[in-house]
Amino acid sequence: MSDEAAIGILVFDDIEELDLAGPWEVFSAWGETGSGPPCVAIGASTDPVRCRFGLTVTPDVSIGETPPLQAVVVPGGDGSRQAAKNANLIEFVRDVSKDVRAVLSVCTGVRVLRAAGLLRGRTVTTHREAFGEVRAWPEADLDEDARYVQDGSIWTSAGVTAGIDLALAAVEAWSTREEADRVRAYLEYAGGRTE
Repeated sequence: MSDEAAIGILVFDDIEELDLAGPWEVFSAWGETGSGPPCVAIGASTDPVRCRFGLTVTPDVSIGETPPLQAVVVPGGDGSRQAAKNANLIEFVRDVSKDVRAVLSVCTGVRVLRAAGLLRGRTVTTHREAFGEVRAWPEADLDEDARYVQDGSIWTSAGVTAGIDLALAAVEAWSTREEADRVRAYLEYAGGRTE
């Protein structure tokens, strides 16, 4: 792993596999094809976590051992409900949000951002099955039509595959369109570009 500040991706039980793997692949490919930083999987501990459909992932580091970070990605899935109640995870997200360029959530990972108090006055999006839940949050406005939303340092995406578009948009914002296009070509991804 390089000395450059990493992109951390939070992992916890019952995350949606593609919510993790999509951004991981984009950011890792950015490192391979351009100037992107390394990625690191961060867990509450380094014990393996079981994703929604059975994939097991072993975190690289625990929340107490993270290397310098420039961004954190919070995947969604059924496990985001429990993660939003995990005081240690919430404290980590809240604390790291003060020092990184961005906190990104995929799908229902937005629940964790809310629990960390990061959504006040923000516009967000999430998986359409969680629209009713998010509409009831007084501190945030929901954009039901967006594939992803960037509101300052908080980035949120719609469900599952939208995490790929979110990560590609971040690559473009943090580097160049050319680097994002190289990643897109490497992934052979024909998905959208728009917010």
